[in-house]
Amino acid sequence: MIAFADAFRSRQSALLDSRRMLESRGPTALTHWNKTAGWKRIRRRSRQSGLGEMTPMNRISKVAGSALALLFLPAGLSMAQAPAAQAQAEAAPAAIAPVKIAWISLEEAILQTEEGKRELGEVQKFVEKKNQELQAYQKELETLRTQLQVQADKLTDEARDELEEQIDAKQTSLQRFQQDTQKEIDSRRNRVTNAIGRKMLPVIEKVCKEKGLNALFFYNPSRDGWVDPSLIITAEIIKAYNAAYPPGAAKAPEAVQKP
Repeated sequence: MIAFADAFRSRQSALLDSRRMLESRGPTALTHWNKTAGWKRIRRRSRQSGLGEMTPMNRISKVAGSALALLFLPAGLSMAQAPAAQAQAEAAPAAIAPVKIAWISLEEAILQTEEGKRELGEVQKFVEKKNQELQAYQKELETLRTQLQVQADKLTDEARDELEEQIDAKQTSLQRFQQDTQKEIDSRRNRVTNAIGRKMLPVIEKVCKEKGLNALFFYNPSRDGWVDPSLIITAEIIKAYNAAYPPGAAKAPEAVQKP
């Protein structure tokens, strides 16, 4: 198409040069050129090609317009096709990579580590000691109640009132002892589990990256109806933690004992 346009421009230039030359010779020469067989042949071909009856100048302008239209036609087609190709590319769905997930029972992991067993064993010893003290309190309270019941008829009013006050005081002391002891037990247990939990986080992250996991969820039997046991990595986390913090490592901080 470009070669056709170049050829046409060359022919157009030659026609213009011929006309200028004839015009310089006068009207007679130009009229004679218009009546020659060559120009008649050009006009006949113009009619056959669909350009219609043409003088030298209007033939030039119409053929030039047709050539320019042919030159610009491919570009127009390309521009029309570009949006369609872009729309097809945008309509293609993006591929979704598979996601790897797993579950962990965090409480079990903390309790079953070697460090967790050792530290919570110390908490259990504290609980047992407080249970013995609680039993002593309860025994003293039961003794006072028995004394009041057996000696009620033999005691004076003052003695009975005094014994009843002792029972009330002992009962109040027992309740306070139970509350304080429970708070202390909870505090010791929380300090141990929180300390181990903080140290376990980087271990969990390391194991997850080694396994190529995208997410790790905390397993809760009351919430999760069923989970494939192969997706629960609690045992792997315990093993990795014990390797990172062997039994000879520093202990987790303990709660300060109350005097």
